[in-house]
Amino acid sequence: MSRLLIKNAAAIMTGRPGALGRRGGADIRIEAGAVREVASVLTPLPGEEVLDASGCVVYPGWVNTHHHLFQSVLKAVPEGINEPLFGWLGAVPYPRLTRIKDTHLETAATVGLVELLLSGTTTCADHHYLYYPGLDSEMADVLFEVADRLGMRLVLCRGGATEFGRHPGYPNDMAQESLDDIVGDVQRLAERYHQASPSAMRQVVMARQRPLFRSARLF
Repeated sequence: MSRLLIKNAAAIMTGRPGALGRRGGADIRIEAGAVREVASVLTPLPGEEVLDASGCVVYPGWVNTHHHLFQSVLKAVPEGINEPLFGWLGAVPYPRLTRIKDTHLETAATVGLVELLLSGTTTCADHHYLYYPGLDSEMADVLFEVADRLGMRLVLCRGGATEFGRHPGYPNDMAQESLDDIVGDVQRLAERYHQASPSAMRQVVMARQRPLFRSARLF
């Protein structure tokens, strides 16, 4: 869909600050994924798809700033019910991390992103920390493939933990990655997927999930 005309909207939430945040009924022309024109009445152009928004409010897509898509397949695990964070981490995701493979992640990401889309969210920053030495697949690639299939903007927050992140009070029985492995994979992902433009659909950031409790050892 390269050109879309949204007609007869009852109101528009523009996303702009203050009084400019709301606007009365108007038509919206979208070209190549960007709003090009907003006016009281716009005439459809040749080949333009028209969407009747009568009785609807139009608003920008929401942005989810912190998600764990792979956990979509870990909902309602009995061992984690009523547990605080550390208890839940130790009872639910950590014992199962090495059992989650590509096919499970594809299902989890599809469920999670569709749920977000149905809520009006179009951008997801996913903090993905399912990594360990010997992992036989590129999990982040699966996330980007699913997001591309659904037409959703994805920011991959590449997690990772080394021995420097270990702490007795944190559930971390999984073998840790080396710092070189983490940095190398972030570089690989950035070279393959990261887009620097203002309209980027794919971005990669480094996102350690544990504090450097013994950070002095890094220097």
